Amino acid sequence: MDYPGLELENFDKAVIWRKYIYLLIKKYINNNVLEVGAGIGSFTKNYEKKIRHLTLSETDDSNFNLLTSKFKDKNNIKVINSFTSQISETFSTILYLNVLEHIEKDAEEISQALKKLKANGHLIILVPAHNELY
Repeated sequence: MDYPGLELENFDKAVIWRKYIYLLIKKYINNNVLEVGAGIGSFTKNYEKKIRHLTLSETDDSNFNLLTSKFKDKNNIKVINSFTSQISETFSTILYLNVLEHIEKDAEEISQALKKLKANGHLIILVPAHNELY
């Protein structure tokens, strides 16, 4: 993905909203988690210390480099520059937080995610409610 403006930096300032979203989903986030399209780690800040194993996938090179630098000292966090279809690991929770609307073949992406989800796992998807927000 290519982000032409400052949308990720501006979104990073929406601290209260991100904490609210985390409160809604936190009971489903545990053990081994994949966050697809982690961006610059805005959501990650809410749960980075609460998860035993967190994988952040990001295919944008600039964001990948920023995430790698930001979380380099975190033993529980792995940052990868891979598409979901290329990941061989399985997860107890997979998160798509404000990213699925940027993926052209979204149904195929969800199908790939379901293959990576452990039995009784959780797939959490958050997308903008209105086209104006997109």
